[in-house]
Order: sequence, then C-alpha cells, then structure tokens
Amino acid sequence: MMGEDGAPGVMPIAVKELFDSAAKDDEHDWRFGVTYVEIYNERVKDLLDVATNANPFETSESAGLKVRTHPTAGSYVEGLTPCAVRDYAEVEKLMERGSNARTVAATNMNASSSRAHTIVTPRPRASRGASRGASRASSLAKDIGIQGVHHVAIICDNLERSMAFYGDLLGLEINPERPEDKLPYRGAWLWIGPEMIHLMELPNPDCAHAEFRPTHGGRDRHFCIGVERLEPLTEALEREGIAYTASKSGRPAIFFRDPDCNTLEVVEGLAWRGAGAREEARGCGEPSRK
Repeated sequence: MMGEDGAPGVMPIAVKELFDSAAKDDEHDWRFGVTYVEIYNERVKDLLDVATNANPFETSESAGLKVRTHPTAGSYVEGLTPCAVRDYAEVEKLMERGSNARTVAATNMNASSSRAHTIVTPRPRASRGASRGASRASSLAKDIGIQGVHHVAIICDNLERSMAFYGDLLGLEINPERPEDKLPYRGAWLWIGPEMIHLMELPNPDCAHAEFRPTHGGRDRHFCIGVERLEPLTEALEREGIAYTASKSGRPAIFFRDPDCNTLEVVEGLAWRGAGAREEARGCGEPSRK
C-alpha cells in the first residue's frame, strides 16, 4: 500500500494527487483530515488516539470503538479521531504514529507480523469562498471589526424542558430585552456572561438520539462556557443523574448533554479574554484530544 523508496504505492500517489488537485483549485478552500483504524479480533481500534494507545497491550472489549449505523449517513465508527493535515508529509507522520500502535504478533514466517486489518481514510472537505490569494492578502476579521460571539443558537424539542435544564439547573437568566413575538416559533434568550444562547423550539435536522452521537462530548459539536469553579456544577449534575465526561487533554473541563443531545463543555479558570488569552486557549496539548 505504501510502497518503498523510488516506487511509491497506491496510498502515497492517491493522497499526493488529492493535495495537488486542491492546490490548483482557486474556487474552494480545502481542508483535509485523516483517520486510521485497526480491526483485530473483532475490535476496532483508533490508531491515532494517543489516550487509547497509551497501553498498547490493552485487549479488553471495552477498549474497542463501536461501529454504528446512522439512519441517513450509513455505517460509521463512533468516537474516531480525525486529525487535520495540510500536506502529504503530515499524513506520512500520522501513518508512522498509527503504525507504531498496531497490533503485532509472531507468525511462522515473521516474528513481528501484523495480525490485523487497517483502514486509512483521507477526509477532504471543500467550502466555496473567496480566492485563496485574496484571503491571504487581507484580514477580513480586522476589516469588519469582529467584537466576539454574540450568541449560540440551540434547537430544542420542548422549550419548557430546555428551560428547566438551562434556567433551573444551570441558573442562566433570561434576557427580557429580546422579544420572541417577532419570530414564527417559540424560544428564549439566556445570558452567558456578556453573550447569549438562543433556545429555538424547532424540528431538529440533526440526529438527537444519544446512541448515534459520540460517547465523549469533546468529539461532538459543542459550545464551551468558562467558569471559575467546576465542583458545584459536577455536584449538581450528579444529583440530577446527568452523565458527564472529563476532558481527555487533562484540562479542568467536563462535557455533558442537554435534553436534546446538544453538547456543552464547561472549563474552569480559562482566561479566554485579555492578554495571553489565545495562547492559554491553545494550551490543550498536541495532538488535540478534547
């Protein structure tokens, strides 16, 4: 699959062609990601997940990822780690890292033979926008004067149920200056510091069933709230029987879901505003594991 020096295999040729084609496309902005999985003894293992591969001899069934079937998207591996890449050299490094985590065992022909099947999946994604030359030449963010995130819109099935979660449990206060009678659906605006969330009682285009979402919320779409202390929140979640998971990067952060399976992250003591905020926000480790 990989070939050798002077005679590259199918994988390097195909991936390099993807990057070359993307580089020639001035109509789209391309983003690439890679996943690398191993199937061994009916277990699916993410070879790019540093946390999972910390113990290469882990063979318990609980360590394996689950293969799920989405009603519209088809089969997928729950909790798989997609790693962003910019060129083939980065793909090659990930391949090397993943290969070191593969399961090997002795055979009659080879003392360290791989006894597993592996699947490498490039994940190209394009978005239409301005030409790359124009986007690099100027900073639109500076031109328009971005001030911050105004609000996050959250779709809910039942407004009262969501208000019990966000208002009664989390204690978020309603912004009475945002009228709801001008919109053709029910909703509520709640303060999160100087920003807001907008609860909208609408049909959910996403799958709102937990069995089709990653077990760990850090691998799902989510928004993050900064707090001074996590402990009162975890105590409240435990009293209400609401499950949460800790950040895999070791940060003081937790992930949990609202009644409609939307994921919230809450992080303690993160100075996301002011001097040095960006550097601290980036301090999640490499590779990022959420």
